[in-house]
Order: sequence, then structure tokens, then C-alpha cells
Amino acid sequence: MGHIVFANGHDQGPLLARVSLAMYTVAVTFVALRCFTRACIVKRFGLDDVFIALATVLGAAQTVTIILQVEHGQGRHTTELRIEQFNHMLMYQWINMLIYFVANWAVKMSILALYYRIGYGRKGLPWIVQAPAVWTVAGFMTAFGISSFTAQLFLCVPVSRIWDIVHVNDGGCIDVAEFMITSAAINVATDIVLLMFPLPLLRLFKFNRRQRTALVVVLSVGLIPVIASTMRLCEIVMAGRPIKPGKGWQDNDYSWGWAWVPVWSQIEVDVSILAASLPCLYPLFRHVFQSASRPATPSEMSTLPGYPESWAEQDLVSRDGSEDLEKNRKSFDFEEEKRLTVREKEMGKGIDLNISVIVDKEIDVGEDRRTKP
Repeated sequence: MGHIVFANGHDQGPLLARVSLAMYTVAVTFVALRCFTRACIVKRFGLDDVFIALATVLGAAQTVTIILQVEHGQGRHTTELRIEQFNHMLMYQWINMLIYFVANWAVKMSILALYYRIGYGRKGLPWIVQAPAVWTVAGFMTAFGISSFTAQLFLCVPVSRIWDIVHVNDGGCIDVAEFMITSAAINVATDIVLLMFPLPLLRLFKFNRRQRTALVVVLSVGLIPVIASTMRLCEIVMAGRPIKPGKGWQDNDYSWGWAWVPVWSQIEVDVSILAASLPCLYPLFRHVFQSASRPATPSEMSTLPGYPESWAEQDLVSRDGSEDLEKNRKSFDFEEEKRLTVREKEMGKGIDLNISVIVDKEIDVGEDRRTKP
């Protein structure tokens, strides 16, 4: 991307702060809609919502630390800063990256928790969305997150040397550029893995044009975190080594050259929150569109896997409160589920995978069958 600058070429700080606030506002908006959907429509929360809430709180901390960096010279040329300003900027940047690693891990765990719920107790699904595969990927990402957090925490020993620019090159510090490039490259790879996770499900279904369009939109949204993490990697590579050995602290213009690295880190987290929340808003969108056209019946409301109190199942529970929906759900064969009509679903035999195209497919099939003599 290169570096974004103001017309005067002397201060990127205000733009950094505005981008940070704008991106976090977008993320919070989608999380608020997600919480509304869970509380008022689905009427139940899951583990994936807990992880997203954690990532959102940490996103606020990221925004605060970026603003503090700007106040202490981030985005300005190093020659314009006092050494005290520069050291404070380094400290807030270090804190910002610690927050980034935890927030990024939380978003990925939220996505994996959703995949786990989709595949839990269902036969016939591809192995990649079954519990062992999900747990394996979650274990790897947790190990990667812990190692990255620990490496960032102890960039220098003693830790206080991280924000002591006079002594930062005296020894006891790892190569920041190599560490950042390596961790960013691995992060891009994990984003690609998460994007490809649901793809094996597609071969199990046939789609009409409208469903294919919806699917393209959903997958395109999943590309956004991959693009953001790739842009962050490119920014780190272009910024180069922060402080070169044997050079003065002002020679490499670190506060200018690395100005966008923390912001791209926040952008990656925020767009990942957006991408993880958008599929969960399908019940809300469906309700809004159905309300605008005609009243919706319970059988046409979307059902979330692992959420027995969603609209479509409340009617079933009211008729037979003793029925164990979760137990029945585990006993169904996936291939049989694809053939169930909407009427069968209303009677407790069907289940929705919380994928919009699957819900539409079931409804379309049910309507076709009811119209036949």
C-alpha cells in the first residue's frame, strides 16, 4: 500500500487516529447487531459470542493505544520528536501489539466455535468441520497466539529496554523485524485456512442463482480478513528494520516509517470481527425482509445449530417441552436432513445449519412439495 501522508508531508497522526476510530466504530456496530440478533431473535448466546465480545473489548484498547501513540509522535518524523516522546511512543506501541495478538486469537476462536457447533453431532459432514479437525486447528492457533504474545512480551530483557531507545541496541533484544514478518506470514496462512474451512460443505448441495449469489457474497466477506492481514504483512516488510544497529535513534525515522503498522493490526482485527459477525446476522436480515413482505411462520424462521430456543423451535418446545432437541439432533443422519421438508422441520425432525443458502434450499423444497397435487 505504501505510506499514507498528509499534503504537508509532516504529520500522519490525525489520519491514523481517524482511521482507527472509524474502523472500530464499524466493528462495534456489527457486534451490536449480532448481540441484538442473539438476544431478541435467537434468544440464546454461544461460546463464539463470548470470544467476539472479548475481541471487541480488546479492539477498544487497541484504539486507545493508537491514539496515545499519535499523541507521542507516531506519524511524525523522528527529527521532530524529543527522546522522551519517542520512548513513550515505543511503550504504547509495545502494549498495542500485545493486545493485537490476544484480540486476533479471540476472533479466530469465535470462528472455530461456530464451525464446531455446525459439525457437532452430525453424521456425513466432511472431516474438516468435524470436532477433531476443529480442535486441532484451535490448538495450533492457541499455541501460535501464546508464543507470539510471549515473544512480544519479552522482546527485550529486561522488558524496560523496549522503550529505552538509547540502550535498545545494547543486547538482549530479538530482531523485531524478523519476528513481526514471521508472525504476520503465519497469521495470513491461518486466515486462509479459516476461509477454506466451510468449502467442503458446498459439494453436498445444489444451488440456484440466488443462492449462488448469496454464497459468493458470504465468501467474499471472508476474504476481507485475508486481504487485511496480507496488507499488514506488506506494510511490515516495506517498513524494514525499526532501529538499525550502529545508527542514531533518529536516523531510521521509525515514528514515520512504522506509523501504519499498528493501524493495520487494528484494521485486521476489526474486519475479522465484521466477517465473523455477518453470518450471524442472517436471522435478523431474514426477519426484516419477511416482515416487509408478509408475516413469517415459525417453520420459515432460521434455526441456529446448538440453539434450541430459536424461533423455529420455540413452537416445538411449547407443544412438547419434554422433548430433548439436542439428543434428537445428534441422532439425525446428515443426508436425511437434506431431504426433510419444512413441515418435517416444524415437527422437530429437521435442523438448520445456520447457513443462509441451506435454509433457503429447505424452504424452497418444502414449498415445491406442498404445491404438488
